[in-house]
Amino acid sequence: MKFVEIRCRNCHSPLNYKEGMTAIRCEYCGSTFVLENENANNKNAENNIVRVTYESRGPIYTTYVPNGWTVAYQENSTDTSKYSCRAFNLLFTEPKENRALVFCPYAIYQDAKGVNMLNMYNLGGMLKSNAVSYSNVDYMTLECKRPWKDINTYFAERMNELVHGTSVQSRKINDFDEILFKTARSYLPFAQKLGDDLEPAIIDCELTLSKGSATYKGIYLASLLIPKNKERKQDTTADTSLFGLFKKGLGGIENSLSANHWIRCCDMILINSSDKDMLRKVLDTLKYEGLYAVLGEEELQKVQQIQMQGALQRQQNQIRASQQLSRTLNETSNLINDSYRQRSQVIDRMISKSSEGIRGVNSYTDTYGDTVQADVKYDHIYQNGNTFVGVEDGTLELGPNWTEIKRKD
Repeated sequence: MKFVEIRCRNCHSPLNYKEGMTAIRCEYCGSTFVLENENANNKNAENNIVRVTYESRGPIYTTYVPNGWTVAYQENSTDTSKYSCRAFNLLFTEPKENRALVFCPYAIYQDAKGVNMLNMYNLGGMLKSNAVSYSNVDYMTLECKRPWKDINTYFAERMNELVHGTSVQSRKINDFDEILFKTARSYLPFAQKLGDDLEPAIIDCELTLSKGSATYKGIYLASLLIPKNKERKQDTTADTSLFGLFKKGLGGIENSLSANHWIRCCDMILINSSDKDMLRKVLDTLKYEGLYAVLGEEELQKVQQIQMQGALQRQQNQIRASQQLSRTLNETSNLINDSYRQRSQVIDRMISKSSEGIRGVNSYTDTYGDTVQADVKYDHIYQNGNTFVGVEDGTLELGPNWTEIKRKD
């Protein structure tokens, strides 16, 4: 075998490559790169099969793209969880006739009531930036919480998320039942490992979208695994590989799995078009590449490292708290007075911002100039890329890559 030395694009350390390898991992920084086959790429190009590449790391999707259309990934931070720490939507666009198709990947939700609606980013094209989300990530358990009610409510919520502010009329069609049910059934083994009693459900309907005087046609498809009943047992299985989805699933999740989940296997919305043949080709050809799972694993490791640092910090806080018990009565009294003053300051801030106080959040400006909101119990918010951490006392040491963001006046 012939060996060639190449360099890692992330840390520039040497990589040992052997002919025939399809992926290579850096032993120094842990980055994984998918190696593409030029002959296969040429054949795919003839059939309008495109590999959607994540930065310089390699492809995360393979999909059919019609002539005149383009496709790009957009990161979706709304539907991530410990089962998929990175999620990427696909946005297909055809500018000549202003057509668009959005594909949203699988998401595992924990059925939880009372989730707040959060601002959602713009999906591009005709989709609206002022949409809302009914999902909420719990950064302690890394569960994505989203209540399940019924199929009609879910459809209404998704229309509110995807085409917010648009009047929607729908008509049931039966053209995609077989492939949507097949997709849902492929996730049943994973649902069983979660300890959930789920059954397949689908939505396939034609849409009439109205905004002002403009009217557009469209199609919405969804493949789901939904609860059969309300009484669902708990399970503490540690095997979290996504059965049949990737050759290598998401490993390394240490937390026990809890029941009461439901799964969005996929959904997609076609705007300003009723091209069913295009949708069939996309559904028939679209597949996740191995890098999709690798990116999720890498993100999970980062999150777990932060959680471990937080646990160490809490342990140190407990030691300091034990030492404080030996202080004099006067010092203890001062601590109590300081605590009351701090609580008074928090109350004053909530009164001065009544709308935020009612909702229990504070507004901050992140390093990109965007506004983010955090629970009022956090006095300090730190940012590293698209990851945010809140602390109450400001003593957490996260490292040089973390920046404290400022609260808006």
